[in-house]
Amino acid sequence: MVIPGPMSGGAAGGKVISEGLAVVKGFSGKNVFYNPVQEFNRDTSIAVLSVYAAHRAKKLGLQVDFGPEKPANDDAPVAAEKRIVPGQKCESGLRIFEGLSASGLRSIRYAKEVPFVRSVTANDLEANAVTCIRDNIQSNGVSSLVTASQGDASLVMGQHRGREQQFDCVDLDPFGTPAPFINDAVQCVKDGGLLLVTATDLGVLCGAHIETAYSKYHSVALKSASMHENALRILLFSLSKQAAIYGRYIKPKLSFFVDFYIRVVVEVHTRPATVKDVVLNHSLVNYCPVCGDFSLTPLAVKSGHKYLHSPVPSSPTCPQCNTVARVAGPVWNGPLHEPEFVAQLLDHAQTHSHRYGTSKRMAGVLSMIHEELSDTPLFYSTDRLFSAVKCCPPKLTTIASALLNAGYRFSLSHCSSNSVKTDAPPGFVWDLVRQHEKDNPIDRAKIPEAARTILSQPMTHTIDFTPHSQANPPSRESGLSRFQMKPPYWGPGAKPKEISMATAPDASVDDETSLPPSKVAKTDVIMKESDVA
Repeated sequence: MVIPGPMSGGAAGGKVISEGLAVVKGFSGKNVFYNPVQEFNRDTSIAVLSVYAAHRAKKLGLQVDFGPEKPANDDAPVAAEKRIVPGQKCESGLRIFEGLSASGLRSIRYAKEVPFVRSVTANDLEANAVTCIRDNIQSNGVSSLVTASQGDASLVMGQHRGREQQFDCVDLDPFGTPAPFINDAVQCVKDGGLLLVTATDLGVLCGAHIETAYSKYHSVALKSASMHENALRILLFSLSKQAAIYGRYIKPKLSFFVDFYIRVVVEVHTRPATVKDVVLNHSLVNYCPVCGDFSLTPLAVKSGHKYLHSPVPSSPTCPQCNTVARVAGPVWNGPLHEPEFVAQLLDHAQTHSHRYGTSKRMAGVLSMIHEELSDTPLFYSTDRLFSAVKCCPPKLTTIASALLNAGYRFSLSHCSSNSVKTDAPPGFVWDLVRQHEKDNPIDRAKIPEAARTILSQPMTHTIDFTPHSQANPPSRESGLSRFQMKPPYWGPGAKPKEISMATAPDASVDDETSLPPSKVAKTDVIMKESDVA
């Protein structure tokens, strides 16, 4: 929220930004990077670190207390000296590093809202931003917890690679790609620590420029119905590959796509013996540009203690429509989330909903993520499936019923309202399409050759569309706010730039699109369930 009004300190003359427990102000001679739309990003990050901190504190016999609702991590009460609250400095607590802090808003919120914190380093390369950070640290009364740092994030992280200098949590939320920071980031996190990374260059990660994707992430991106999940898997692959160089491996705790960016949260562990299995978690993606069929081929398979080359697909053509298939990747083929951690995160967000401005959306998105099948990479799109045969798709619950009636699992993806995640083999999914066309026949003389090829193949499965009691996902059935409508002036905006004081005497912290307050995108516009599913 942007509040006009005075504020003490060297940042005088700017607008006041109030979010969570933090109140910050921008430097008057510079556009300091701030985007109100990403409040959901920051709220989720606060919740992630809060749950992680409570877990770490419990190991030391400490109990986190967020307020009047209930303690965070123990059934039995503990002595007062072992109870910790947000904003309290803990010498045995977390050391947090934010590499690109801008106004310092996120770091200040970490200090004031996350418990079990020892220190927060708010770093930025720009001198004006660091001046802004120092003023905001002072005005928010968190000088004992937050330290402003000026320097290139990669160089600062490179200076903290030693075991005694490493951080417990590293947060990277850059403008555009995080690729230049990944090498140093995976080295400066403690064993078992958290690495939180955002990427906003979705044009690259979603296949618009495959050569750029490869140069940045060492992976060829894919433009498909599941491209946003694929983007998450490219980023995780890049982190995994780089960590393995140093005998480390990642364990994804939470990964999500919302709005115009992707965000991943991973634990980084040091165990050279486990790193040998990293190759098993990397796959190439075989996909058809015509019908959208896909499959994953791991880079290697394990037989006993031996690692073997994975066999190539039996045919270079799509098994459904006989079109020449394409290859993308490598990507991360393992789970995107840790279900137990997501469940704890969801419980925390609902229990302490008053702490988060986007709590309603957090509950919806986290509920969907918790429902997602964790062992089925990528997904089908109902629109893409049935448009391949020029047929109108049935209701999502009808498709889900057919899958569940056959004994297969089904879920949606938080990335798309018309997604189908399932462990059913592709042959069954396409038989489902063929059965629907049989029940609702079309004029096959008017459809393309590829569509006729799909429909002409013999069916090998029995499809039962009888409504199933579990076909409607709980998050959808309960009417949670799962997908946010895109308001005007959406997007990551432009990088901060120098402003002439002669032409902009009141320049201050501004949103990334440099728009007047009346044009700033609102973050509480939620799409109705009837509009999306």
